Amino acid sequence: MKPELDEQEFEEIGFVVMDSLNLTIPIRITIWQNGFLKFITGIVTKVDLLMKYIVLKLIINKEH
Repeated sequence: MKPELDEQEFEEIGFVVMDSLNLTIPIRITIWQNGFLKFITGIVTKVDLLMKYIVLKLIINKEH
């Protein structure tokens, strides 16, 4: 089943997103895509509260 957030979790996520936007702190986002969890790391560059989306500058992890 697709995970769902309660109001408190949604509010906490909003604080983290705004910190990333204002302080350029990298965040890790877990999304639900085609029945699977997908992990993305990046810095928030834009938040559109009206349309309910965020834009990330992706961070690519280079492993040696």
